[in-house]
Amino acid sequence: MKPTRAEVKIAVTTIIAEITGLKPQKIKEEHVLKEHPLYMDDMQLIRLALELRKYIKSFDKTKTILVATIRKSGLTVGKLIDLVYNLLK
Repeated sequence: MKPTRAEVKIAVTTIIAEITGLKPQKIKEEHVLKEHPLYMDDMQLIRLALELRKYIKSFDKTKTILVATIRKSGLTVGKLIDLVYNLLK
């Protein structure tokens, strides 16, 4: 069964919170991954990609997400949630 957007949002924000050390409630969809308050560096973005791959592959073994996609300038949490959700549709 495919996850809903709300389930993907919870998963993505939880993964980001784990990597950044912030509480999931503090992570908003409009936050940019590389900017305040997340300030994710390249190593954290790579870890995020690996964790998201694991999450995506738990639903569909043929789908994946690339680090280059996550490193895009200006990528927000909301856009990342939509990207993962659309991969799993």
